[in-house]
Amino acid sequence: MASTGATYPTAHNATYTVTNPQNMYGAGTVNSIGKMYAKYNTFGFSIPSGATIDGIEVQYRAYGDFGSHKAKSTLYYNGRATAAPTTYTTATFGGSYSIKTVGGPTTTWGRTWADTDFSDANFAIRYDADAAADFGYTDWMTVNVYYTVAATTPGIWVNVAGADKRGAAVYVNVGGVAKLMNNMYVNVSGAAKAIVFS
Repeated sequence: MASTGATYPTAHNATYTVTNPQNMYGAGTVNSIGKMYAKYNTFGFSIPSGATIDGIEVQYRAYGDFGSHKAKSTLYYNGRATAAPTTYTTATFGGSYSIKTVGGPTTTWGRTWADTDFSDANFAIRYDADAAADFGYTDWMTVNVYYTVAATTPGIWVNVAGADKRGAAVYVNVGGVAKLMNNMYVNVSGAAKAIVFS
């Protein structure tokens, strides 16, 4: 299993009562009062085409302005418009900075993801404060996507009638048909001689 590594957002939209939301892009302080939310995007993930998404992990560093608060995390895809079925509420933040994690290497938030869901145009995460508590201060947010690269079949490619063919052995194109090369030959004084590897 591979991963993107913990990655900060670099853009945001759809904010409500958030002061300096750009400070979530890295070390900094975001201050807000009352219920709030912000939707973060543009993570710049690089996930190989066809990879299987195994899990998504989100981390925050925050504390509660008046001793404690809770917050929830919702992932979006499909042009940042459609929410994943599962939304996670963080553990309660106390009166000093701590790091909380939701999701993980095998947590898919209730859906089957495609690598294309994590493009900058498609993926976003919304962080909502508990309606009954002051949001306090959030230092940063990261998202880590875990994935498995699609398996490939070993072999050597040959182009047959305009289509790529792959085999576990070596093939040659003969009159538009793939022919298995059982042996490799070399021309010696006009005669074909088999090459033997030993």
